[in-house]
Amino acid sequence: MHLASLARTVRTTLAGCFRTPPSPRPIAAIAAPEGMPARRDVFPLLVAADRTLCFNRDCGPTSARVLATTVPKSGTYLLGQVLERLGFGPIGVQVYEDAVQDLRGQTRDEALDTDNVQVRLPIEQSLPLVRAGQYALGHVAYSERSLSAAKDFAVLFVYRDLRDCFVSLVRFSERLKRSGPPPAWATLRGRAEKMNGFLDEPCGVEWFMGLARGVVPWMTHPGVLPVRYETLLGDEGRESAERLVGAICRAVGVEAGRGRAAEVLAAAVSSETITKSSGRSKWTDYWDDRVEAKFRHVGAADLNRALGYS
Repeated sequence: MHLASLARTVRTTLAGCFRTPPSPRPIAAIAAPEGMPARRDVFPLLVAADRTLCFNRDCGPTSARVLATTVPKSGTYLLGQVLERLGFGPIGVQVYEDAVQDLRGQTRDEALDTDNVQVRLPIEQSLPLVRAGQYALGHVAYSERSLSAAKDFAVLFVYRDLRDCFVSLVRFSERLKRSGPPPAWATLRGRAEKMNGFLDEPCGVEWFMGLARGVVPWMTHPGVLPVRYETLLGDEGRESAERLVGAICRAVGVEAGRGRAAEVLAAAVSSETITKSSGRSKWTDYWDDRVEAKFRHVGAADLNRALGYS
């Protein structure tokens, strides 16, 4: 996107800014030639050396651009670490079909703030801001719009057993910084009680299921590489994990030399990320018959089967 397009981008951004929870405030998109401004009431678009606009100037030596669209809580940032070890630069912005969430320059605590600003920026305008040698992460729904916007990208689809995703979402939600009191389910004692309480509150469940249903069709789209979280973590053995990293290398156009996959995987798994918890989520610790019934009631069991899980 060139500077000539800035005015149109600013108008579009200002017309549709939103914040969660509601009570929107104006967010201005600006060109920032000298770097990221200290103010957080603006949405900066940086100016690269070639005078194009971008989210982040830092990029790797490759000409490829990568879009990783993921089921929520399925290893989104783990895959980001893999891509960084392969030489790709992060854009620092999480991408959705109609919005972006700006995490640039934020600490881990700041990123867990529920008042984080989201800007309504359609995929047709956000993906052109990704430079060669960079990757974009997000929960981008499968649609004609997304397919068209990502036509020049290497696309990876990351997924995981949805039972583990729900548990990871509950654990993540407990760590969020809120200005008000915690949700009722978070005050319950016992893991299964918390999961039952979480599934009784429609807001989080509807958010998750809406995003999950939207991204699952990427799994079978020609040319998209499915990345199974459990395989990447070594559940099927080290060789399977390394083969998957090798497949990622080929998909994004990076040379996969002898031993590189093991090195990349070890470094990625040991890295700290914004959403990383103290240990891996295990759904059996949070499950009982009531939870399973609710899991099936919201359609998660059917979606899980579509992903290849029981």
